[in-house]
Amino acid sequence: MKLSTVKEKLLADEVIIFDVMPNPSDFSEWIVWAREPSGGSYLLINDDESIVGSKDANRILLVLKDLGVRNVHFSL
Repeated sequence: MKLSTVKEKLLADEVIIFDVMPNPSDFSEWIVWAREPSGGSYLLINDDESIVGSKDANRILLVLKDLGVRNVHFSL
């Protein structure tokens, strides 16, 4: 799910659940899954369609905060 789509959905008060977890192909990198109540789950991507990921979880949190996200689940 693109960052711009997430922002639109959050502004429209739609429910999205965010899970931050280690990238299965590189455990030193964190990635974000966005899950909708309808059952759809999507990797968070930027508008260039690159996966939003970072070796620093704080950077991920700043991106989510800038989008207006208030709750995040972490998996270790």
